Amino acid sequence: MHRTLRLFVALCPPEPLGAALTALRPTGVAIPEHRVVDASTPYALHMTLAFVGETHHKELRSVKESVERSASGLGAFTITAQRLVTIPTPQDGGPPRQLAVTTDAPATLLEMHRRLSQRLTSPKRNGRRARFLPHITTLRYLHNQTSAAVDEPVMLDAGWGLGAWRVAELLLFSSVLTREGSVYQVEHSVPLKE
Repeated sequence: MHRTLRLFVALCPPEPLGAALTALRPTGVAIPEHRVVDASTPYALHMTLAFVGETHHKELRSVKESVERSASGLGAFTITAQRLVTIPTPQDGGPPRQLAVTTDAPATLLEMHRRLSQRLTSPKRNGRRARFLPHITTLRYLHNQTSAAVDEPVMLDAGWGLGAWRVAELLLFSSVLTREGSVYQVEHSVPLKE
C-alpha cells in the first residue's frame, strides 16, 4: 500500500461533451506531435480547482473534510466552454505545451476555488498564488515540442448548448502516473445543493 496519495480536487464534464471538446483543433495553427486526452477514460478530462499534491494516507480524512467545508452552502451551477487556447498562455509566459478549453468563471466556481486554495494549497511565487484559469486540457504536446499561441472561440455543435454543463458535485481524486498516462480514482465526492 502506498503511504502517500497524489491528490487534487476537480470538476468533470459529461463524457459526450468531453469527446466533443477533445475533437476541437485551432484554425491556422499547426499542432505538433501530441497525445489527446482520452475522453472515454474515466475522469481523464477534468478541470483542476486545487492541486493538493503528495499527501500521507493518514491525512486523507482531513483533506476530505476540507473539501466538504469548501463546498458547504454552495449550489449546483452551470459552466460554459468559451475559448480554445494554448497553455501556458502568453500572459502566463513560457512556450505553449498543451491545448485546452477555457470556460466562463461563475461566482460559485470562483468562490469554490478560493475556499479550496485557502484550505488545501500553499502560496507560490513570492507568497502569491498562481492565477486561476478555469480550463480543461484536451491534448498535450510530446517531446518538448511547442507551437504558436492559440486563442479562439470554441465552436461546438449546437446540440451542446454552446458547451454548457451543470456541475452538481465536487470530486477529490488521487492519481497514479503510469507510462500510458495518469490513472485517476475518486477518493471523495461532495454533492452541491440543488
